[in-house]
Amino acid sequence: MGRLIFYLYCTLATGMNEGACYYTCFYYYTIDLFIAMQQSEMIAIELYAIIQKGNYSFLRMNRVIRHHHYEIRTLPLNEFEARFRELYNLEAYTDQLQDHPVSFIDKTGTASIVHISKEFYQVLDCHSPATRSFLHTGYVAFLRTARSLYMPNKNEMIDVGLVMQSCEQVKHFTERLEHCLRLTRYGHFEFDLHFAYIPSVEKVIPYRKQAQIYPLNTTAPDFIERDNYLLSVLLKIDNKLSDFISLALQSFEESFHIKNTRIRFVQLMFCLEVCFNTSIYEPVAHIIARHTSLLIAGNKQEFHLLYNEVLELCNVKNSIINGEMPPSQNQEGEPAAFTHQVARLEEITRNTLKKLLRLNIRDKETLFNELNLKTMSV
Repeated sequence: MGRLIFYLYCTLATGMNEGACYYTCFYYYTIDLFIAMQQSEMIAIELYAIIQKGNYSFLRMNRVIRHHHYEIRTLPLNEFEARFRELYNLEAYTDQLQDHPVSFIDKTGTASIVHISKEFYQVLDCHSPATRSFLHTGYVAFLRTARSLYMPNKNEMIDVGLVMQSCEQVKHFTERLEHCLRLTRYGHFEFDLHFAYIPSVEKVIPYRKQAQIYPLNTTAPDFIERDNYLLSVLLKIDNKLSDFISLALQSFEESFHIKNTRIRFVQLMFCLEVCFNTSIYEPVAHIIARHTSLLIAGNKQEFHLLYNEVLELCNVKNSIINGEMPPSQNQEGEPAAFTHQVARLEEITRNTLKKLLRLNIRDKETLFNELNLKTMSV
């Protein structure tokens, strides 16, 4: 009734005659009533994706991803357990007390304590290295839809197929976001557990995705401030990339799923070969080192330092391929020097791909013409 009076006031204020005024008010009131009746037959659903190895720095992405109707949030472990216990099959333990203390260092560097149930603690501690990391941070970071979705609610039943389709859309977005962030930051993370949540009945509908877990990198989390523009551009890419850049990006993305660091090293070097190797008459190592250095070096001194470094990394790749280095199954057994070389090659490859995306070059001929012009000033 209040809205009807508001419509009446607005239409009278516009100078309409009394009959037209009442007709207009009734028209808009009927539309509002119809929408309200429709919503009463709908149920609100929220969609989520847990960020393994996520931290507070991810919150700075919100100003970018909110344009795509998503947002990043965090929840303390006790609140996360209370709301989403079904994810870990703890619905049978609803009466359990949250009396198990978990000590962690908060974002201000202060020692803090949060209390969760013993059952939830055991799940996090035994489930995987990624869930165990929640016990060190004291909270869970996740991506969710910025607004609730509404789905038909017929006889207190909901179409799970429609929910899964919506989860698929979130999964597709998180895959694109993973790809973008790996080009704009250092470190490893994963959007892991995708699920839907119905607040009105506190029901969780999981959509599980198998994820691989990687070690947390301790690099300062300033990547969003530094690469916010590039992140925005990457999320909006609808046009077709050139074949060689597309292949290099896919190879770079796949490198994060390789556990053996030596194979991962070869894969990262393959990315540079895809971008720069065209000639069969010159040594491949020289071509890759020269073109990479020309593209991302800022001055002559940087060019020579980077050229020698990439040349050395090419030699390391040859040693791996020729079997001159013993195979290793995990990163823990690698020498510190080689671990540093892998991280350095990842950084060089990332910077190369970022520069190519910014230049928006369509073919290698154009790229090499640009690099040859740059040669004059190096």
